[in-house]
Parts: sequence; structure tokens; C-alpha cells
Amino acid sequence: MIKIRVKLEVYKVMRLQKYMALCGIGSRRKCEKYIEEARVKVNGQIVTKMGYKIDPSKDKVLLDERLISLNKDMYYVLSVSYTHLTLPTKRIV
Repeated sequence: MIKIRVKLEVYKVMRLQKYMALCGIGSRRKCEKYIEEARVKVNGQIVTKMGYKIDPSKDKVLLDERLISLNKDMYYVLSVSYTHLTLPTKRIV
């Protein structure tokens, strides 16, 4: 088993539906439906406008009164033997 750590980019400002999708709530289209249904609050105010911009480091996003947050580190566990693993090599010319 191989454990790979992937760091997600931290954005200053991003669209609300993209942030929700990165948090693992669903696809961007599904998150847009949640916004249209007025189930999403940002800093205590209901948001129904598409393309609403948030700052993930400052704004609090709630879906159905539950706080959602971006996990900055993501881990993948692969079940691969070392013989099938391909790593990039350095070439010196």
C-alpha cells in the first residue's frame, strides 16, 4: 500500500459552488441546485445568487445549518505493488 499526500491550492477568492465542490459536498452543478434552493448561508445570510464570491479563510459557509470547510490536505491510499509504480527520473544531458 502506498499513501500519497496531495496539497490543495488555497485560493484567496473563489465562487461559492466551486468551494462547496472542493469540500466534497457534490459536483458544481449539484451545489448550484443547493444554492438555488436557498439551503446555503454565508456568514449567516442566505445566498441564492450564482457566482457569489467568498474568501475561504474568512467566510463561514453553512449547508442546512452545518458548517462546511475545505480540507487542505488530501490523502490517497493506493493498492499497487512497487513493481507497477512508475516514478519520473532525472535526465542529465
